[in-house]
Amino acid sequence: MKRKRNSSTTFCFAVLVAVILIACSSTAMASLINRTFTATGGTIIYEGWFGEEPKQESATDILTVYSGEKVAFQQFMNGSRPVVVSGPYTKSGEKYSGVPFRKETLDSGAVWDSEGKSQEGYFNVEDANGEGGWFEMIAHSFTVELVERRIQEGTSFRLRLQGNEKEAGVLKLTVMDCDGYALTTANGTDVYEILVTYDTTGFAGFSNVPVRGIQVTEEQALEFDTTTLTMDAGKYLISFEDCATEAASTEEIAVEERYLTVACAEDVVMGHEIVIIVTSSFYSDVATVTVGRAPDVSAICNVTLDNEGKKKLKIATDDLDYGTHRIAVEVKELQATTYVTITRAAVGVHVPEQAMVGDLVPVVGDATSGTYAVFVIDGRYNGEAHISDELFAWEWDTRGAPIGCQEIEVFILDQLTSFEIGDDVPATWREEHGVDAAVSIFLHNPAFSMHAPEAIAEGDALFVYGTATGTDHVYLVLLTAEGAVMFPPGGRVRATPVSGGTWEEQLHDLKSGRYKLLGLHRGKEGTTEAIENGTWIVCGPDKTAPQRLAIIEHALSAAGSDDLYAVAALTVSSPWVSLTAPAESEHDETLTITAETNVRDGERAFISLSSGSELIIETATRVANGAVQACIDCRGLPSATYTVRVDIGGRASDEIEIQLGGRPENVSSTEELLTPASELQPTPESAEAVVEDVRVPEEQVEEERALYVHDSPWIAAIALFLALSHRRVRKRV
Repeated sequence: MKRKRNSSTTFCFAVLVAVILIACSSTAMASLINRTFTATGGTIIYEGWFGEEPKQESATDILTVYSGEKVAFQQFMNGSRPVVVSGPYTKSGEKYSGVPFRKETLDSGAVWDSEGKSQEGYFNVEDANGEGGWFEMIAHSFTVELVERRIQEGTSFRLRLQGNEKEAGVLKLTVMDCDGYALTTANGTDVYEILVTYDTTGFAGFSNVPVRGIQVTEEQALEFDTTTLTMDAGKYLISFEDCATEAASTEEIAVEERYLTVACAEDVVMGHEIVIIVTSSFYSDVATVTVGRAPDVSAICNVTLDNEGKKKLKIATDDLDYGTHRIAVEVKELQATTYVTITRAAVGVHVPEQAMVGDLVPVVGDATSGTYAVFVIDGRYNGEAHISDELFAWEWDTRGAPIGCQEIEVFILDQLTSFEIGDDVPATWREEHGVDAAVSIFLHNPAFSMHAPEAIAEGDALFVYGTATGTDHVYLVLLTAEGAVMFPPGGRVRATPVSGGTWEEQLHDLKSGRYKLLGLHRGKEGTTEAIENGTWIVCGPDKTAPQRLAIIEHALSAAGSDDLYAVAALTVSSPWVSLTAPAESEHDETLTITAETNVRDGERAFISLSSGSELIIETATRVANGAVQACIDCRGLPSATYTVRVDIGGRASDEIEIQLGGRPENVSSTEELLTPASELQPTPESAEAVVEDVRVPEEQVEEERALYVHDSPWIAAIALFLALSHRRVRKRV
């Protein structure tokens, strides 16, 4: 709300009003005729006598003070005087209800702080002569707006002041990086609380020394130079705060990296187009694309990048030479390069790694030129295929082909040859036309193998596995010694899948007994006489296992059959384990316990060492390669007879006795070892002989006793014996 008036006009008007008032002998109303703006507030100019009601004032005579400003008051003709500021009031001059009423007396030149004052109603100012006027107080707000849609490194951007009604003032400008630190320019100036003046039309200038890299444009926008301000790629926060009102506005900007890239295929076949992709941070700018090395530039063109800074263009290769060419793209002062090689027509061909003799082998490929693909194998013409959409496909009938690695040579031609299937292709013809591609394939006959254990323990699964080529499934049949079909149930055929040339099957719940297992590969033709209507032919009247096997083998080996099969014998017996161990061991040895078993590998086993009913040591392990093994540290154990026991999952167990340290001679029991000490005293051989009773200190006896007493009373007795046995008689002459 702009309320500035011409001073001379105002003065004349005031004189005229005074004359009229004196002439009419009536009371004139006071008015606030103008105000100035400073960084903290400003000065309000008044003249005339103060009226009792704001509504009697003209709207233009009621000035505005923005919340937070510090303002002073001056009489139009006589300058600063002491004044009284009070309010807020209603339009009728009554005190505004519900809001604290304040009355402040100000000395000449003193300022009135609007901070914390109510924004409701009106305030008046009056000096001792009764002159003054009415004013209102409102909140101040404004916003800043970014002019540019995107900002790049090395460019400038602008901010406009929007939504501001305050006639003038000073803003504090601060630019912070993504970490919250004030930006420092290239010459070391901190962009922190820089004072920028403004008015209702925009930014006006700087109150202090301007910052290099920031300037006010003719449109009263604030322009920032990212290069001078060292604003690298990243995010920044630009904040403005009014010095007087503390009204604030911020704008978050992102400075994007300045980049330019160009990409294309490394190799392009002559006659095809080079597809070039340009990506950059230059939006809607013009890029110059050059193909070839200067001064022999083969192609040059200018393209306009889209609003994302991207462009795809195609360059014809018909006028280019074979070889490598340089592709350069330039936008403004940035340049990017890549390279492309113009090649002759490319051919690719693919076949399976291996196949069986007699298969139809698919041969597929691609060719960037030519009309026909001609196939030569082992020096002979085998056929051709038409090239359509740069693709071709052909099938090779391998019947009669030799086993082993075969090479397929491919020739790309524009016309058919005059060769017939099976004709020899002269070496001169092959050299003249040149082999465009070659691929190898290994041909073999169907194969089958089966592996099964000779014996397993009852309760373990029978794991059968093997290899098979030339088929997706194999079939198993398991017969008991009595001829019953144990697998598949009911004799109904069950297929075991082959994956990656291998197969495996597990059979469960086999009882003790002898079995015959047969595995079948139905051969190349995929049929067999051993299976009828999904059932093995052995399912019929009672027959023994040899009879049933003979029936199956007869069907598999009949004339014209290409079946492959294998037979294995299997014994299923009750789980057993046999324990072996050394007869005795010294104290300082580690006891190795070994046991053989028919229980499957991986089954959990427990090995224990005990003395009588007392369990001393127990360890857990697993069956591996038909055996169980564990090591027991027997150091520190007293000499005695111990029991070693092995148990495999509660299914099989065995135990043996071992002697640790050897049994003392002429001692039949533990009680005999505890001979009273008096009986162990020897008689001196002569008077000169001195008998010395070497006694074991009581502390040592207690220590050795405590070493074993916690294990068992029996071991404690042995410990006591060992302590006493240290007492010995030594003769001294």
